[in-house]
Amino acid sequence: MNVFLFGSKNLSVQVLEELHSANFKIKGVLTRDHEAGMKVWHDDLNHKSLKDEATKLGLPVFEKISINSPEFQKILSEMQIDIAIGVFWGEIIKEKVLSLSKLGFFNLHTALLPRDRGSFPMAWPIINGEEYAGITFHKMANGVDDGPIVGQKRVIIDDKDTGASLYTKVTSAGIDLFRELLPSIRDSTFSLKPQDISKATYHPRGYPYGGFLNPLWPKRKKERFKRALTFKPFDSHKEEPSKTIIKKSKPSVRAMIGFDCDRPRGNFINSKKGSKMAERKINSIERISTILEKFSIPRTYFLCGQFVESMAEKYGADRIQKAFNPISKLVELCDHSYSHKVMKKIETRPDKTPIEHSLVKEEFEINTELFQKIFPEINIEKRGFRTPLGHKEGLKGEFKLLDIFKRLEIKYVSSDLRDVNNSLHPKLVTEDGTIRQPYRYENGMLEIPAIGWQDTAFSGTSSTKLFESPPTTFDEIIEYYGQLFSEGKKLSEKIGRDIFLGLVLHPYDVSFYDKENLFFGRLKEQLEKCGGTFHTYGEVSAHYHNN
Repeated sequence: MNVFLFGSKNLSVQVLEELHSANFKIKGVLTRDHEAGMKVWHDDLNHKSLKDEATKLGLPVFEKISINSPEFQKILSEMQIDIAIGVFWGEIIKEKVLSLSKLGFFNLHTALLPRDRGSFPMAWPIINGEEYAGITFHKMANGVDDGPIVGQKRVIIDDKDTGASLYTKVTSAGIDLFRELLPSIRDSTFSLKPQDISKATYHPRGYPYGGFLNPLWPKRKKERFKRALTFKPFDSHKEEPSKTIIKKSKPSVRAMIGFDCDRPRGNFINSKKGSKMAERKINSIERISTILEKFSIPRTYFLCGQFVESMAEKYGADRIQKAFNPISKLVELCDHSYSHKVMKKIETRPDKTPIEHSLVKEEFEINTELFQKIFPEINIEKRGFRTPLGHKEGLKGEFKLLDIFKRLEIKYVSSDLRDVNNSLHPKLVTEDGTIRQPYRYENGMLEIPAIGWQDTAFSGTSSTKLFESPPTTFDEIIEYYGQLFSEGKKLSEKIGRDIFLGLVLHPYDVSFYDKENLFFGRLKEQLEKCGGTFHTYGEVSAHYHNN
């Protein structure tokens, strides 16, 4: 039987040895040994080189080429292989390539599929407190660790298992499994069992949670996380941030004022209604900027590129620059997309179609160029990002989108803006008792959720269907924030850590409920009663990244 092998690390070498001993005709070996990351495995962890071992056997060895490239497709086609076997391979193989083997392409994946598809499959069972880990031999399909299962072998996860010890156990089980299956592979008598997609879990590329401990995780999960990342050559874990954002201060409530600036924009700005809105908005931004500087209140502006572009064309770049005052140490300018299109589906807004992933990147790059032009005095390249309209559970499961954000070097995202039933009044403590605080997605991206009511409910200009009994008077608005700060203070005392509260405001709406310019002074009074302080979203992000 003609076989083609592609892989890396010791397990691939062991598979090579088994194939050779069983007299398979090995037509070629594709390796990853040239990759920089493999040097640690070979030099520090004493893993055998698949390239070296295949060369000793006199086999054709290929490297520095993609398995999906047209050049290698031609090579595979000429080999006329019966079966291809992969071990620790990093590419998703295209359907056209998968068809170049008579029986198909097969893979040894170090997890009990359909669970733990994707990256770090031996870390996640420990992190999640699972009883078993294992390894699966499966026929590959055009997806991440997809395709029917040939065989599996599981191992028990002990309370003292680390990522390193579990790796040894799983790979040892893997070669045992391969030996057991080898006769059925040679005779083509193996059977295929479809994966139960309903039980599938997937982990995106990236170090689990970026390697960061979540300060609000239970003690047992923190311990499991440390054990899971005890695994050379990886970087172990990073300690949780300090308990306070202000050194030597007592834990208290820390509020972030985020202004979403998205309308008017495009052609609408020159309509009668749009012009009126634009005038009211620029005046409101100017007043707010003056007041917040007076009270030394930091703020974050989440800017829609098309809004900034349209306003600059209407009023001139100089006025826009002065209005936002980006050179102030109290100001942070961030991204709110270019077009204000939603990032993912919102159940209560079927009229909103999520933007394509490619366009998210394109819009960010458009905004980078635009912001540099309008605000040349500041560095806007690496910035935070607020998703338009927001979502309950943030961007959970949107791995492609989160991967794009990470590649764009976005500092943080703020997308967790809704609660159950898509209410725009997210609670500080969720129904299951979770305190809604900054957290990391599986790929390490930092989410800074918003807690305070979106103030469109206060202005009387928008539908309030998605709000739960919003305040209707100025005093009630102030009372709401006072109660929110008080709740945050009690929680900070209970857990011994700062509590972060993201407030979502809109300059246009502020102009309706703050006619006498009293709101921010009163807001500061309420916060200081609780011993709290204001911060930008960027300061909170730095706290979670650097402490």
